[in-house]
Amino acid sequence: MAPKPELVRFAAAPTGAGGWRAMRDIDGTLPGRGAYLCRVGANDQADNDCLRLAVQRGGLQRTLRRTVALPADLNSALSLESENR
Repeated sequence: MAPKPELVRFAAAPTGAGGWRAMRDIDGTLPGRGAYLCRVGANDQADNDCLRLAVQRGGLQRTLRRTVALPADLNSALSLESENR
């Protein structure tokens, strides 16, 4: 397990349509459970391989204890990476 400063926290936030969205919690201040994923370098971006595995295996939703959608920027990053493989 990596030290907390080397990870990116995600938290579930309501979408307003009765659903939930996983959001990057850069400041670590969003309420509720958090899911921690590998960070890329010094920026606040999650490692795409780590995020892809968390989504495919259901780890992100299991940790947040609810069905969550990914923000569009993360979905597009994962889609582009899977097309390049």
